[in-house]
Amino acid sequence: MKKRFSLVFKYDLTLAERTEKWDFYKKTTLENTEKLVWNDPSSLKDIGQTYFKHIKDTESLKKAIFWVNHSLELNDSYDGNLLQAKLYNKIKDKKKALEYAKNAKAIANEMGGNLKKLILLRTKRKIKFLKSSFYDQQPKTIYRKYSKL
Repeated sequence: MKKRFSLVFKYDLTLAERTEKWDFYKKTTLENTEKLVWNDPSSLKDIGQTYFKHIKDTESLKKAIFWVNHSLELNDSYDGNLLQAKLYNKIKDKKKALEYAKNAKAIANEMGGNLKKLILLRTKRKIKFLKSSFYDQQPKTIYRKYSKL
């Protein structure tokens, strides 16, 4: 049952984002985030990112900070720390923003060459996928063009 509610919750958030109804987005997240996606660090960060981009009131931003903080407790990550720094900066808490920015930098430095390798690998995979999808479609297109001659 909870999984079904979670799907409806995510659908509501997607709908609110696409229609840019930020009051509805805020109301839905404030009521349901801790009940439905509390143990999903990715969803918590996504909600925090949306709050950073579109929500302006300080109390709601503090709630987003709380959610992203829990996400970091579940899975400490570069992007989570960077988002937390941005959120603290948005509410003008420069000291905390600097702390989380330093955490993000430390994680990036720790990853060092591995981060560069990961980016390169992802890029190669995307290029390979694009090429394979291009070549899968290309012969059909060529055949259609020249079969009419």
